[in-house]
Order: sequence, then C-alpha cells, then structure tokens
Amino acid sequence: MKSFVNVFDPNEGQVAKLSQRGFDLSTLRFDSIDQLNDASNRLEATEKGLADGSIEADSATRILGTVGNEGNSVDADVDFTDPYAIFILDLKVQFPQFANLIDENKENAEQIAGLVTMVGPERAGRLFDNPQSLAIFLDPANQLMGEQLDLGYIDLLAADPAYFNSIIPILQTNPQLPSQLFVELRNLNLSDSELIKVLGDIQVGPQVTPPGSPPSQVAQLTLQNEAGMLALLDDRSFTGGVLDPALFAASEQVLASVFFSETADAYVALSNLDHSQDSGSESDPGSGIDDGKELILGAKNISFSTGSYSLQSADPVDFLIAAEDKLTLTGDLVFNPSSTDSDLILLSAGLVDLSEASSITFAGDELGIGSFDSLEIKQVDLYAENQISLRSLDNIVINNSKMETSGKGADFVHLLAANELQVNNLRFSESVKRIAMEAMTINLSNVNFPSASTVNLNSLNGGIDGKYPNFNSIQHGRVNFIEQIRYGNNLIMDRAAFDAHGGNITIGKIN
Repeated sequence: MKSFVNVFDPNEGQVAKLSQRGFDLSTLRFDSIDQLNDASNRLEATEKGLADGSIEADSATRILGTVGNEGNSVDADVDFTDPYAIFILDLKVQFPQFANLIDENKENAEQIAGLVTMVGPERAGRLFDNPQSLAIFLDPANQLMGEQLDLGYIDLLAADPAYFNSIIPILQTNPQLPSQLFVELRNLNLSDSELIKVLGDIQVGPQVTPPGSPPSQVAQLTLQNEAGMLALLDDRSFTGGVLDPALFAASEQVLASVFFSETADAYVALSNLDHSQDSGSESDPGSGIDDGKELILGAKNISFSTGSYSLQSADPVDFLIAAEDKLTLTGDLVFNPSSTDSDLILLSAGLVDLSEASSITFAGDELGIGSFDSLEIKQVDLYAENQISLRSLDNIVINNSKMETSGKGADFVHLLAANELQVNNLRFSESVKRIAMEAMTINLSNVNFPSASTVNLNSLNGGIDGKYPNFNSIQHGRVNFIEQIRYGNNLIMDRAAFDAHGGNITIGKIN
C-alpha cells in the first residue's frame, strides 16, 4: 500500500504537504488501486513542481483538479518519468481540445501553448485543424510566430497555408509588415505570375525614376506604408458625377509605390516621345510631374460614365487619373477643378477606351490623354481652357472630332504618336493658335487649320525638298496631305497652293 501511504501519511504524505501549501484535498476519494496509484504520481509530481518552482499555483490547481477523476481521457497515460510530464499534463488539462495534438507534438508543446495563450483557443483551433498550416507553424526554420507577427497572420496561415508559405521570405526580413497588406493581395485573386511579381516588387521596391523627379526627391515607401497603396490594384468605377476626393493621393506617395511602377513606366515612356523642347506644356501626358503639387488617382481599371465630376483641392494642383490596364470613358464627361490653373491628365499603361464617349470637357488649364496602346478619338469632342494634348506609344486615330480651347491663353493642341498619326475630319475652334503633330508618319484628311494659327508637322523623314508635305497619297515617314486639307478655309493640296496659303505651316523632321 505504498501509494496509500504516499498520499495519506499525516506527516510525509502528499495530501499533508499540499495542504500546508494551501490546497484543500480533504474530499479525495478513490474507487480502485489504479486510481490511487495514478493519484500518488500526480500529487507527487505537483508537490515537487511547486517545491522547485517549475510550476505555478494556478497550474497546480488545474492538475490537482484531475486527481481521482477516473477515466479522464484528456490526461490518461501520463508518463511521469518524463521530466516534462507535469508541464504536458497541465497543457492538456488547460486545453483539453488540443490534448491529442499536444501528445503528438510534445517537443513543440510549449510553442503550441504559447500560441493558444496569445490568440485564444478558437483562433488557434482553426490553425491546428489544418495539418499543412500546423506543419508550417511548427517548422523551426520559419521562426515566424509569436509576438513579432500580428494576429491576422494566424488567420491567413489557417486559411491559405500555401499562400502564407510564399510570403515567408518577406516576413522573415520584415516582420513588422501588417497582415492586412497580404490579406488584400490574396483577395485580389492574382495569378501565380502576378503574385510573384508583386511580392518581388515589395521586396526590391520601385526600379524606375518617377517622372520629373530625381531619385533623391521620391524615396521608396517603407513596406508597411505600401498597405495604404493597395487601392492601386483595385478597379474603380464612377457614375453620375460622384468622385470622392479622398481617392486622390499625393504624387510623391503614389510614385514611390511598387504598385504604381508599371504605370509610372508608361508615363516616363510617354514623356520620352516629346522630341521638341518648346511644346508649351509642363503637364501633358509624359511631360513630367514637376513641382510636387499633384494628386493622383490610380487603379488597375478605371471607368467614368456621363456626369460632371469635381476635382477638389485646397490649393491649385494638377490631377492625374491613371489606370494600369484600362481607362474607359463613356458619354458626356465634365471635369471641374477647384482652380482654373489646374491640369488634368487621363492616362493608361494599357488601353484608353473612348468608343462610347461623346465629349470630354475640362474646365481647367490643360487636358491631356495618354495611352500605351493605340489611342482612338472617334466622334469625341474635347475641350480645355488652354491646351489639349494626346499621346500614344503606338498610333493615334482621330475621326470626326472637334478640339476647342477658350481663346484666352496659349490655345495649343499637341498630338504625338510613336508610330502613326491618322486624322480624318478633325475640326479646330478658331481660338486655337498653335497646333503641333509628331509621328513617324502623319496622314491627314479633311482638316482645316484655323487662320493665323501656327502649325508644326514633324515626321520621320520631314518635308519633301525640305518644305512640302506629300500630296494626294501616302508615303511612309512623311506628312501626307491625302485630301481636303485647308488653312484658313483655303485648300492647300498642291505646292502652289501650299506656297500661297501655307506660310504658317512647317513640315519638319523628328529630331
């Protein structure tokens, strides 16, 4: 009856010793020798742990609560020869729903208990229910969990262990990054290749110099601040003139974001199209953001439908609305800035779709539209107070459209394409004072240049005999007057007529 003596000896028994420590065990009863033997082991281990400080009083209370509980499956078959037995037992009593898990991962029991204590049993249970998530969590090579990562990462690991595994290299270097950044990236349903690219960009930062700004002026965003730029990967759709000014961000923030890098690349490329030094513009697509007083609304796809949209700012600023993939404009659109000194650029690093547009009016200084792909302006009228600028890194096609300015400033229309410029039935308001067109090949039909306007037409090979366009046909690399080209209503479709009425028209070569 060694077990009985060990338990109940009034001087040396475990009940007496524990009673002296303030634990009341007077109600202990046993129905079998096996129960008594087990109780002896539990009481002895508990008293020893209290004596050497390896367990606290609350742990002892939990363990002592199991003494005499016959058939307790949670803590059955405890090997008290294991020096960690009392610790393992306490964990299993404290978290009975994870008893089997603790038994199967005794070498990681402390890690498991730490997580449950930190995040709570419900959240931890979601992670432990997925063997793949548990394996990633317990892998010592990762060394990710604990207080260095916020709780959202636990949910992310439980929901999508494969995705979580892909971001481990970034987290090991930057454990301060908010989980929301990666949750939003996952919610975007990017393809594997897109996700790899974005995650790679997050690690290395933007690799281009933002337009118009030296590297010292636009620093890479800290990675935790990139979470605020995730809207650049969203789609935006605007109707009925409703445009939240909070969607615009300062240019230095947007241009420093890795999520805007492709759009910034297109912006730089559009800037490099301009071979002239006196275009008269500081803010048409590609001319560069110059003074830091710009606001940018960026997204993956952007659409505007008929409406009058306010562009609000406390001080005079310029506005850039830029889509990475596609910018769609439909119906009759009006953009009203707070200041008439403001400029507006509508830009896409992919396609600008104006197929359903009727008119675009900007009640500010300059309106610019720029596209990486071909830009088609068909039956769309454009208005700006001072300047209209169109640019494409491919072709510009204009058909049956009007471009109008107020007559109060430079009144400049600038059309610039990397490849070909095709114009048929383009009407200018009489207020337009200056027109510049530049492309490898320029094909013009049914155009009347306003009287007294200055016209510069530059192509790959320049003028024939250094002066003239090519008349009545198309030649690659030339400015081609195909049919019905007039200056001040005077037809100029041959050399004699051009000499008589085209004195303000210069046919030049791309520099």
